[in-house]
Amino acid sequence: MSLMVAQGLGKSYGALDVFDGINCRIEQGDRIGLVGRNGEGKTTLLRVLAGLEAPSAGQVIGKRGSRIGYLSQDPPAAATGTLLEDLLAVFAPLQAQQIQLNELEQRLATARRRRT
Repeated sequence: MSLMVAQGLGKSYGALDVFDGINCRIEQGDRIGLVGRNGEGKTTLLRVLAGLEAPSAGQVIGKRGSRIGYLSQDPPAAATGTLLEDLLAVFAPLQAQQIQLNELEQRLATARRRRT
């Protein structure tokens, strides 16, 4: 199954059509480049694909359980570290969950050893 499929995607601001009729499919392992002149709608397309803006037409379908990360071209006001540190901060909830899973695994192993 594709990680993401965009079908008939369009985005308009009033009478201004930024893009229309975009169809694309992103598979696991794909590496994608988006190239175009300034003002052509690249950032808007990425924001729609990431779910930060609603499309005016079409739909974006993501694989169940998948998440999309988006790093704006403008640094966030809350940026506190290096670029790498700020990028890795996105994964803090996953790292905390991994720690909890490791602790649970150790508790279960200890309980199992006590029974045997």
